[in-house]
Amino acid sequence: MAEFPTLKTGAPAQDGLERGWRTRTRVLNYVDGGVQAFKTRRGRRSWVVKLEKLDEGELAALQELAEAVRGEAGTFAFTDPRTGVRHERCRLEGEGLEVLLAGQDDGRSVVRIVEEFE
Repeated sequence: MAEFPTLKTGAPAQDGLERGWRTRTRVLNYVDGGVQAFKTRRGRRSWVVKLEKLDEGELAALQELAEAVRGEAGTFAFTDPRTGVRHERCRLEGEGLEVLLAGQDDGRSVVRIVEEFE
């Protein structure tokens, strides 16, 4: 299984990590007009990992991950740096990976990661 690469410092991300969490709600409409809503066990976790001051090796590792998991079924493992929990069914969202190399050791990237759970 592919693994989200760590930085040369050993960290999986830098400051500025954005996290999100959403659960799904099911609504039942009854014949008498009553309504009942409840959360289901299904949901979605998301992370936006913003990285700066990356060297070419770190950028290459990110691009290799993007190529390895390209497509609908391509998943990888990501360890949430705040909780230390490893999430094994993550995928890149949308374009998934933005990379910019402004100069030597001045690469930047924004990675959008999602995990659907039940």
